[in-house]
Amino acid sequence: MDEPEHCSHGRRRHVALSACITLCAALVGGCESTPRLGSVVTASVIELPRNRSELPTSYGALHAAVRAGVGRAEAERARLVLGECAEPDPSARDGIRWHTATALLPPGVATPPGTLLDLVGLTSAAGHGDRHHGKFAAVAPPLAGADAIRAPFGDRLHTRCGGSGRSLRMQVRREVPGWEMDFAAAEARRHGSVTDQELATGRIVLLSCRLRMADGTDWHSPVWLARVPAGLQLRQGQVVRLQGGATEGSKDFQPLAQVLDLESTTAAGRSTSAVRCS
Repeated sequence: MDEPEHCSHGRRRHVALSACITLCAALVGGCESTPRLGSVVTASVIELPRNRSELPTSYGALHAAVRAGVGRAEAERARLVLGECAEPDPSARDGIRWHTATALLPPGVATPPGTLLDLVGLTSAAGHGDRHHGKFAAVAPPLAGADAIRAPFGDRLHTRCGGSGRSLRMQVRREVPGWEMDFAAAEARRHGSVTDQELATGRIVLLSCRLRMADGTDWHSPVWLARVPAGLQLRQGQVVRLQGGATEGSKDFQPLAQVLDLESTTAAGRSTSAVRCS
């Protein structure tokens, strides 16, 4: 794997979903549509995040840029680049702790993939000390020697983050198109609307159901971050009725979906396709 998962997941998900929608439009009869905001739908509990690090994100690597005030306009006016750095960490998977970073570039700075940049004045994403946005300071010398880390996957060398907590060195992976900031801002606002206490006490869950094409095959499984009524304890796989809200991966940030009641007390399994949208 040449590109860490957190640098490319949101982009791939958007492209894949767009392709599915195009396919549905081309089929006679089309597909079932994503439930509208406020509609009541049956869905399965797929995850119970207990802290912010457990909230799955499609655009998490851009949340720090959002927090720093970067939006579509800023990303399009100046070039916004995304990259990463790494530090050895025996407690982390593969022994490496990955950090993502973004920066707006001044005019005339060439940054092909692999370019090293020094950033200062870091802003971190809420609840994520490994996601950063910084101010461009300089183009750093090519990677070599003690500054390099070789990941267990692939042959590429990666830069150490270094720095002092307010600065770091990042390795550029790609430029971020302006449209991604629309999705990142919505995702950050959705996740920011829930409290740490709600997460810790099981009041926030991730729900999903499956939509079908006209021929009966599955084409899409919308996901909702939803608030659970006080006193209702849910577990993974249970089926609930919810009032639909903004779906994950969309540009909508409100309202948050709301669990109405428990429809089935039997766990339906871990699959996101455990229940059909109805």
